[in-house]
Amino acid sequence: YRMDMLLVLNRGGLEVLGKYVAILTVGSIVFLANRLFCDTLLPALTNLMAAGNPKAASEVFSTNLRMLFAIHLTVACAVMFLMEPLVDLMVSNYSNEKALFKLLVILYALGGLGGLGGTLLTAVGNRYWEEA
Repeated sequence: YRMDMLLVLNRGGLEVLGKYVAILTVGSIVFLANRLFCDTLLPALTNLMAAGNPKAASEVFSTNLRMLFAIHLTVACAVMFLMEPLVDLMVSNYSNEKALFKLLVILYALGGLGGLGGTLLTAVGNRYWEEA
């Protein structure tokens, strides 16, 4: 599952692996915030689809997707803004990796937006969004 960690451990050693895991953990804060808000939306969508009310499901979907994108970008920007104090709270060994922390947050943010839309479209049973 996590072959990248084995590769980092094999090539860089235990110290590099520790830094790699710390960078991945900080970057995954954005993804965790997405899951928190997305998990509350999915039951509402599936219940509306099961009740045979696609119009209401479409409204819930579009409203919540806009809200989730705003929340996602807000969390990503907040984590990037607070990256300096977060890294300073950690051991001083991570002060050289501040740019990597910010880069990974950006990558998680960009990847999370597509994943979020795909998850929600899958939940309502449509591979492609079509306006009704």
